[in-house]
Amino acid sequence: TLNRRKGADGQAYGIGFALALPAAWNGRFLFQGGGGFNGVLASPLGVTGAGDTPALVRGFAVVSTDSGHRSPGGNALDTAFMSDQQASMDFAYQAVDRVTTVAKAIIARHYAQPISRSYYTGCSTGGREAMLAAQRYPLEFDGVVAGAPNMRAYYAVLGVDWITVQLNQVA
Repeated sequence: TLNRRKGADGQAYGIGFALALPAAWNGRFLFQGGGGFNGVLASPLGVTGAGDTPALVRGFAVVSTDSGHRSPGGNALDTAFMSDQQASMDFAYQAVDRVTTVAKAIIARHYAQPISRSYYTGCSTGGREAMLAAQRYPLEFDGVVAGAPNMRAYYAVLGVDWITVQLNQVA
């Protein structure tokens, strides 16, 4: 966990990440995007846009992150973390940069050679993260796959709230 701290709301925060290092490394690195409002540390397999064979199986070193917070019960739609300014910024963009930097250093040290190519792939929130990686950190990745990028995450919160109101009215 990077930047472990206690937030203003008394909750524990930090950028969690998981890195998978294959025995037969192909020299490439893949950052696997998150989903929902993250808060969940997904297994770093690299399945988004991979077809039948995940990136890890094809020899990629793969990293994933929870984007700086853990949601209770693994609920990727939980937004309580947004009351903490640093957690909100980590989710918005900072976690991608910090995890990329650390993951690349670990990979280079583990294999005793630099990474030949770096990619970011994700869909929805992962697509948003891929877009921000291309815009904010253009030198970090050789390519990004930004599937259905959710560029307005706060609108999703309004949608979830609207559904709750509608279901309550029916009940």
